[in-house]
Amino acid sequence: MTTIRQLAAEFGLTRSTLLYYDRIGLLRPDYRTSSGYRLYNAADRARLAAICRYRMAGLPLARIATLLDDDRRPRSAGSSR
Repeated sequence: MTTIRQLAAEFGLTRSTLLYYDRIGLLRPDYRTSSGYRLYNAADRARLAAICRYRMAGLPLARIATLLDDDRRPRSAGSSR
């Protein structure tokens, strides 16, 4: 598990940015301690890496959220993309 400060430093972001991503539902931490501290796992780190790639490509946060949430939804057998 990684703290918010560690994750922010790893990606060159501010703690405030990660707090904002949590507030808008873009990156919710996997776990919170009884004291309310956010802890992130490997899946959260991978999601943040994708967010950063999309941001570097110039996509707005709302579009990124849609793309990432679409990836989480199971696809039916007959659907195509």
